[in-house]
Amino acid sequence: MDEGPSGGGTGIPFVGGNESGGVFIVVALLLAIVVGALVFLAWRRGPRGEVTPDRAYASLTKLASRFGFAPKANQTVYEYAGALSEVLPQSRPEIQTVAQAKVEVAYGRRMLGDERAAALREASRRLRVGLLRLVFRRRPRRGIRPRLRT
Repeated sequence: MDEGPSGGGTGIPFVGGNESGGVFIVVALLLAIVVGALVFLAWRRGPRGEVTPDRAYASLTKLASRFGFAPKANQTVYEYAGALSEVLPQSRPEIQTVAQAKVEVAYGRRMLGDERAAALREASRRLRVGLLRLVFRRRPRRGIRPRLRT
């Protein structure tokens, strides 16, 4: 048996750090490529056809629900948008744009102008990518509350 410098051998050959470090770099690069491809596909896919406030909001809630952030039955559009904005602060402007358009059209009986419709379409497209961040978020466990320090 090959014994190490300490005089005691385990029978397991020592693997140097250089070989295993290369494997981690390759795995990290592959993961970065896969995540980048998913983001690109979500961006390219985007909304098809006319984007209405109802469709944009339905798309938002459907995608967020898939990642465990569904709206509660008693939440209003603005309450849900606020809660989701706290989870995804980078997407707050897009979430607010969709929520405001939904409320104005559904409850205010207004029509969106061309400029607002274009802003809604762009916000909906950006949200598809922004909501992918939910994959990396963990939902807090129910029933577990943080302890307050006294």
